[in-house]
Amino acid sequence: MKHIDIIRNEHDKAKIISRLQSMEVTKPVQITSEFYRKDRSLAQNRLFWAMMNELAKKYEASHGTFHSPDTWAAYYKKKFLGEGVEEVRGVVTWVPISTTKLKVGEFSDFIERIYHDAATDDEIQIILSKTEDYHEAMGVKDAS
Repeated sequence: MKHIDIIRNEHDKAKIISRLQSMEVTKPVQITSEFYRKDRSLAQNRLFWAMMNELAKKYEASHGTFHSPDTWAAYYKKKFLGEGVEEVRGVVTWVPISTTKLKVGEFSDFIERIYHDAATDDEIQIILSKTEDYHEAMGVKDAS
């Protein structure tokens, strides 16, 4: 059985200590502790797809070639996150690293790299309105 707890205060810590003290140990137990890092947010995901849609439109307008938002997403995942190798039924398959594995700060960095890359390589400026999603996605505390 796997159990994950997040300690945010002394009360949370006391509950975990109490549970550990009352636990009957009949076989070895592994306990791992690490600082909590929040997974990428839904706001970040919405911002990412808004960027991919805008990039697809602007690239087609400036270069005359259309690449779907999904293609741009795969391109940037491979370029900035890399890819893994999986063997499926004897066939080696290259799989882009999923953004679902990124933490909030890592995803913010990923978004910034895309902004910079589109502007420098393709001279495409991705302009997104500074909505609440944008501020949340980029970790801006006070949007005013």
